[in-house]
Amino acid sequence: MHRAATRQHVVPIATLARVTKPRPFRFGVQASTAPSGSAWADLARRTEDLGYAVLTMPDHFTDQLAPVPAMTVAASVTTTLRVCALVFDNDYKHPV
Repeated sequence: MHRAATRQHVVPIATLARVTKPRPFRFGVQASTAPSGSAWADLARRTEDLGYAVLTMPDHFTDQLAPVPAMTVAASVTTTLRVCALVFDNDYKHPV
């Protein structure tokens, strides 16, 4: 079988430097537990106050907070902090 030759378009690095804007380097914190809801809210506020851009949390079968409610609390008590889950273990949870 004959395949047609394909051409790949390569953009020189110098061109990319002219058309892209530099983005700030951001730091994040990973946390998964706190002794109470208010302690979790304090941790989110402190994370933001220290200048971190992101608060991430995993979803594993360990002694940790449930990620969606915890991320909701973190987002509600901060103004600039981004929150996200590293993973969701959906296959182990009933969908309803």
